[in-house]
Amino acid sequence: DTRSVAPSRTQQLAMTGIVGASRLDAPQIHNPDTHNLIIKPMASLQELNLDRCRLSDDCLGRLFRQLLDVNVAPFLSSLSLSQNDMHNSVDDLANLIEAGHGIKHLDISWNNIGGAHAFRLAHCLRYNVMMESLNIAFNCFGGSNDAETVNELCNSLKHSNKSLVSLDVSYNQIGHNASMVLAQLFDHNEVLLKLKVDGNHIGIGGSKAFIAHMVNFPRREISFEHCDVEASSERFTFNMHAPDGAYDLDLSHAYDRMVALNLQALAYEQCGPSAASCT
Repeated sequence: DTRSVAPSRTQQLAMTGIVGASRLDAPQIHNPDTHNLIIKPMASLQELNLDRCRLSDDCLGRLFRQLLDVNVAPFLSSLSLSQNDMHNSVDDLANLIEAGHGIKHLDISWNNIGGAHAFRLAHCLRYNVMMESLNIAFNCFGGSNDAETVNELCNSLKHSNKSLVSLDVSYNQIGHNASMVLAQLFDHNEVLLKLKVDGNHIGIGGSKAFIAHMVNFPRREISFEHCDVEASSERFTFNMHAPDGAYDLDLSHAYDRMVALNLQALAYEQCGPSAASCT
């Protein structure tokens, strides 16, 4: 049974008394200052779609804290919150993600999430072993932090989260350096099968790295439409297959660490355990 809730202009949306509903949609909340979003216990609720509701930060925080109670929606598996006003409530969302609680599909696209908030979300994924698809498109997980947030996202998916199958990071201001770091994720994660990086400035180096993974792992789908794949403005593009050259690396930066690790792996491959003395 699928039903929709059309909230009134009051500052309260109460989802209650809908017996047997497996999906709830609230496509129009007219008052952007809504503060109270009350989810009453619904044992059958599986999908909650609150896209384009202009929910306030306070309202979203309350929602996430309510959903931390597994008795509210014990079988909720899909949560869609695209195009709302998510900033300070990100920490409450991160707590919900870390708790797991069965949410397998999460869409938080178009929320202008960046900086420390983006890093917090990237970090919390390492504690989640349930999520299968994540849409964070049209946010700012790239930006000017020199790939650190993207690197944290990759670390979460490399070492802990082995459930995510689909990831959309389209239009996140991911530049050349961050895209090279992101491409390395596939060397350590065999579960992720679908990646969208559309609309990012990945440049020549990033496009070559993603294409190499598409060739080596044909089961994977990698989309990089509307990316400036022919841009050659980078001062240096690391090429794993032609690494000759002088390097000046700052290991406090994620991209430089990625280059150093690849150089170390190449040296070990060519010289074995004596790589430290290989010239």
